[in-house]
Amino acid sequence: MWVRHCSRCGRIDVRNRYETFEQAEAESVVETPWTCPTCDSTEFTLTEQPEDIAHLPE
Repeated sequence: MWVRHCSRCGRIDVRNRYETFEQAEAESVVETPWTCPTCDSTEFTLTEQPEDIAHLPE
């Protein structure tokens, strides 16, 4: 799974998950406005969801 990773505070946002990087690209995730729920930053990268948080609800 691919998720947003805040560039400022490091929070991994699991509210939206994407099966593949290609799916995230197809849904224009990088161009879609986003705000970190922790620090209000709008800067993020897409990263693979770490195994140890895969169980977290969205």
